[in-house]
Amino acid sequence: AMTGRVAEGEPMLRRSYRKLVETRGADAAPTHTTAERIAEVLDRAEALVDKRRAALGELTALRQAAFTQLCGDPAKNERGWPRVRLGEVILSAADGPHVSPPYTDDGIPFLSTRHVRPGEILWTDLKWIGPAAAEVLWRRCRPQRGDILYSKGGTTGIAAAVDTDAQFAIWVHLALLKLDRQLVEPLWLEEMLNSPFCHAQAQRLTRGIANRDLGLTRMVQISLFLPPLAMQREFARRRAAIDVLQAAQRASLAELAALFAALQQRAVVTIRRDDREGRGARAEVDGRQVGPHLPGIVAAVARVALAELAVRVVTPGVDPAIGGACQRVKFTTGHIRHDLAAQSTAHHHRHG
Repeated sequence: AMTGRVAEGEPMLRRSYRKLVETRGADAAPTHTTAERIAEVLDRAEALVDKRRAALGELTALRQAAFTQLCGDPAKNERGWPRVRLGEVILSAADGPHVSPPYTDDGIPFLSTRHVRPGEILWTDLKWIGPAAAEVLWRRCRPQRGDILYSKGGTTGIAAAVDTDAQFAIWVHLALLKLDRQLVEPLWLEEMLNSPFCHAQAQRLTRGIANRDLGLTRMVQISLFLPPLAMQREFARRRAAIDVLQAAQRASLAELAALFAALQQRAVVTIRRDDREGRGARAEVDGRQVGPHLPGIVAAVARVALAELAVRVVTPGVDPAIGGACQRVKFTTGHIRHDLAAQSTAHHHRHG
């Protein structure tokens, strides 16, 4: 029966549909078989989205392992690289305005701490300022390709290299680091600053409780090791390859999420329509309304051959962390492919 207490650990969507049936009552609710089948399809689609997110996480681990394999552990410095301060490898460190500029409906993007994630600049949920206001801010600091954004207010100690030529400005809670390119590569320094070793230093140097701040004069004291520039460039090459994979995975995840939302909406609309017509949802609704979306999900996942591409970035087995990350990515992709095969076969049998 579909009434009674919801089972512990049940998938979220199956729980939601059970709750839907419980609140409507047996007469108005869709049949047990149909509701279960709709929930099962949605659960499978949600599982594919979760696996795509897991693959993205493994690529992040792969990036960190590549750094350690090439350069060593920043905390241990077992290879004996020279120790330097952040201030010794940059030309300048500046932050944005301490007073908010007037915002506009469009114009120049104005970034704050929420737009910076480790190794990534987010171009969503933006605020905008006019060109005249931007010109004033750029007299203090003007972001350019190859600079690094480093969070200094609120959430501190997060670095992301600027990889665009688009114009934008930053707020006070972000620092703009201009690098000495004869000493450091942007992607290498970004990874170093995001390492647990440097991030822990940033937290110790952050002052305040309600208004946390990593002052410019303190952040330049962060200690790091400095391997040869050729080694940094080799890491940047590998990192760029991983970034291509991550971009493809994010695009695929966004498409999967959109398809999943369409599945969810179609299923709900179908049940509501059948209720208005005074009859329970029928079994064939699952095939007609939900089934046609499955090939789109299959195609969206199948477009990225993650395991094969990830293994080419570095050689598994050279370092246990590298090999482990590659094997986990391969394992995740194997599960996705297994689900694809099962769903494709089921769809073919149901709909020809």
